[in-house]
Amino acid sequence: MKDFRTVTLADQVFERLESDIIQGVYPRGEVLTELKLVEQLNVSRTPIREALRRLEQEHLIADTGKGTVVLGITAEDLVDIMDIRCKIEGLASYYAAKNAAPVYPLLPHSSRSLPKFPLCPHGFRSGRRDKTNS
Repeated sequence: MKDFRTVTLADQVFERLESDIIQGVYPRGEVLTELKLVEQLNVSRTPIREALRRLEQEHLIADTGKGTVVLGITAEDLVDIMDIRCKIEGLASYYAAKNAAPVYPLLPHSSRSLPKFPLCPHGFRSGRRDKTNS
């Protein structure tokens, strides 16, 4: 049996604001007010408050004396994200290669038996012959 999770209005508002902040719709330093967001998103203040609280926990916004200010993603955050991504992709590649089945298990070990594929423009081998590589 599948578990179904109800997505609350506050969750929807949070995801929308999080996406907008990350994509730069709300630039770093912009002041967000509940009233402004109520008008833009056409929802009541309660889901806005909950979403803003969660965004503050994620360090995407900060509550100052003047209001809620967008912090966004810094260059340091991007470096950290790319560092993590490189490590994960490296591990994924390692385990994919380690667990891969042989490509041609029934063919003789001679490389002459393998089909010849033209190089694609990116330097990788392509399974179909392009007119430019003929």
